Amino acid sequence: MISKMMNLKSSLKAKKKVLGCWNIIPSPSISEIIGLAGFDFQIIDMEHGGITLETAENMIRSIEISNSSSLLRVPSNDASFIQRALETGVHGIVVPNISSAQEAEQAVKACKYFPDGTRGFSPFTRSGRYVSDNATELARGKNEETVVVLLVEGTKGLNNLSDILKVPNIDVIYLGLYDISQSIGHPGNLDHPKVIEYIEHCVKLILGAGLTPGTIAINDSKLEWLMSLGFGFIAYQADCSILSKATTRIAQQFKTLSSTQT
Repeated sequence: MISKMMNLKSSLKAKKKVLGCWNIIPSPSISEIIGLAGFDFQIIDMEHGGITLETAENMIRSIEISNSSSLLRVPSNDASFIQRALETGVHGIVVPNISSAQEAEQAVKACKYFPDGTRGFSPFTRSGRYVSDNATELARGKNEETVVVLLVEGTKGLNNLSDILKVPNIDVIYLGLYDISQSIGHPGNLDHPKVIEYIEHCVKLILGAGLTPGTIAINDSKLEWLMSLGFGFIAYQADCSILSKATTRIAQQFKTLSSTQT
């Protein structure tokens, strides 16, 4: 399990671009299918939707079987919930709505054991392999392996981005592109020159700090565009969206063929 945990972390350290997907549907089978398709990571979303920790743990097992890396978005920057989320054995944590360096530091410390953080210690979980053997090595290994992704979504967070980037032990800064477009007066228009300029500015700041910029791609053209801008951590839509669009296309194609053959 440790080697699989290091897959994503190693890729990020090597500055390789990685492709992921948001998991909204509470289904280990769908998580396994996405992993087998070749996605590098999957983000189990517990901020939105109906996924419980018990279901998330089973989804993590499926993701590992398919040789993908698992991340879990917690509902908020809450140390207690982050601790419980990590005990599922997930490979990393995604923390939403980070708007200051203080909040970023709080999130990072919740993800790390002493001396890097304040994460509560218990080896009797899936994360600890359920036994107390090699507990000291467990803490060191988890501090090294656990991926920390912070979502900077609002205007305040964007204005404080330079300070947030100074916080140690962050792996990915995930930008809310639509928040960026709104914050500079062009809500929803990601193609506006000023929006592109600002996004490029944020990406340069993140790369300059030695971190990986991340975001979501809503279609193939946006995926290519984001990669060209320098984003290295890209979540392609969500499982429900991919499924909906694929099945809708098939149904529409069938109806079109049926109407021409009657």
